[in-house]
Amino acid sequence: MMPRRLLPTLTVTPMLLLSGCCAMARLFCGPDRSEWVPIAFTTPKATMKTLLEAIRRDNPDVVFRCLGDDYKRTHGGTETVGFSVAWDRLKAETPGLHLAGYAVIPEPSVRVDGKVLYRLDVEGHPIEIELARQHFYEVGDQSWPVPDLARYAKIRNLQPDQNDAERALIDLALPFSPGRKSVSLEQIERAGIGSEWKVAALRVPEAGK
Repeated sequence: MMPRRLLPTLTVTPMLLLSGCCAMARLFCGPDRSEWVPIAFTTPKATMKTLLEAIRRDNPDVVFRCLGDDYKRTHGGTETVGFSVAWDRLKAETPGLHLAGYAVIPEPSVRVDGKVLYRLDVEGHPIEIELARQHFYEVGDQSWPVPDLARYAKIRNLQPDQNDAERALIDLALPFSPGRKSVSLEQIERAGIGSEWKVAALRVPEAGK
């Protein structure tokens, strides 16, 4: 016959297994393995969703893709390889960051310089994430970040057409290295300009601010 003193332990154990990953237990549950949300940087909220998803899954490769070029240069370099070490250091230096993937995305504050600031409350730990628009141009399968699109693109406003519809043209001048002496338009699969929202700063706010 089983000793009676062991019965409480046996009845408590199933309750612990069924309790799931609460806020206190997430440290021990490991990365999230559910289906990914779409990885996108087209809007500030899309970037925040992508970033928090990557944090929840502890995926440094996708976290790296969320970062702006200036932020990369000051936090682990511009290459994905080796960023894992910087990511572990950043989590250690930022209280609550490892749990930020479970935070609710609040409405942002828009600054006068065009940047967008999100203030997260992560289990009592405040974290600020600042996003900025980053421009780029691409030719084929290569892309280059640029501080100012005006160097590579001009807009020409045209006279309204016969249907009184306003029209404009975008003139592009995109330098690239085709790797051969000459290249024709038929050999270019894709070319254009664009912008994405990337992380410009991630920090713990100072007390009282």
